[in-house]
Amino acid sequence: MLFSQFQRTDGSTKRYRETEFEFIDRSADPDVAAVRALLEVEFDRYIEADKPEIQARLQSRRDREFKSACFELLLYGMLSRLGFHLETHPDPGTGKGSRPDFLVTTPKGESFFLEAVLAADVRDSATGTRAMKDELIDAIDRDPHPNFYLSIVESGVPASQPSAKRLRKHLHHWLNGLDVDAVAEDLAKNGHEHLPSEHWEHDGWELRFRVIPKQKSRGKLDRLIGTLSGDAGWVDLKTPIREAIRFKGQRYGSLALPLVVAVNVDAFHLNQGDEVDALFGSEALAISQDNVRRIRRTDGAWHDGREPRSSRVSAAWLFNDLSFWSIAGRRQTLYVNPWALTPLGNALDCLPVAKIVDGEISRTEGPSPGEIFSSH
Repeated sequence: MLFSQFQRTDGSTKRYRETEFEFIDRSADPDVAAVRALLEVEFDRYIEADKPEIQARLQSRRDREFKSACFELLLYGMLSRLGFHLETHPDPGTGKGSRPDFLVTTPKGESFFLEAVLAADVRDSATGTRAMKDELIDAIDRDPHPNFYLSIVESGVPASQPSAKRLRKHLHHWLNGLDVDAVAEDLAKNGHEHLPSEHWEHDGWELRFRVIPKQKSRGKLDRLIGTLSGDAGWVDLKTPIREAIRFKGQRYGSLALPLVVAVNVDAFHLNQGDEVDALFGSEALAISQDNVRRIRRTDGAWHDGREPRSSRVSAAWLFNDLSFWSIAGRRQTLYVNPWALTPLGNALDCLPVAKIVDGEISRTEGPSPGEIFSSH
């Protein structure tokens, strides 16, 4: 079993330091129970030999590990329900150490590699900075202050590992110099924007701290961070898709089989225009003295306006914020790369598919993730 077996009575909301898995395992809320039951079913259906690895990722304290494992479980669940056979971490035969997530074989015997990626994680994964951030944030949070929490807004990425010890010392020195009663009074009169703040930066990474007085729980040594957010993420929804395709397209070298990259974009409002712009180039107007026409810019993942790029990726399978919480309301589209070195063919034509036909994008209908799970 993936989750603990006990009588649940706690229906409270998710706590800040609680992981997604811990919350789902603990909560007695009926909606959470439904998610827990579906996760348990999909884990039970998963490849037996690979259950220990995916269970460890689901139970990891790193949020992206949980989300990544869930995405892979959902992909496995959809394809296996459609009659596909999946093998995990196959040898691509390129002599490189990296291995795709799955080797997929269709009911007709066609095979392709499948790589799953959370678009929001691509930049940190590519630069190796996520672990640096997590280490410092966790170290700060484990050193609480008796009178204050901290609200943190981050931007940028660190090029080297910052010293958590020095930052903790700096923050507590600053907080010890503040009068909690005066800060609380100022909060009541003027709101959060006027609360004391502090700026810190290290090698390309910036953190802006603002105090939150512990008016009712003063003296309770639990954690330091009250809220954490970022303000310099993706400039638009096209960028993470482009980055994911380019990043995965460079990872394995030349492959004998088609490579499909499944991209889960952390955005409810991702639309088809964003997807097309990300892959084929942003739409723009070319204006001359006597003519106005629509063109594609050179920022597409698959073409730069002169020649193809990322041609090792045969297709992009795009999702908007797919999770065990959102299956019922999410859509999917498989975009076939017309310039792929190894064409995908018709291996995934059972899905909603977008292809270039006579210079235009042609779309065929197919089931949503929710329809696949509910009908099989």
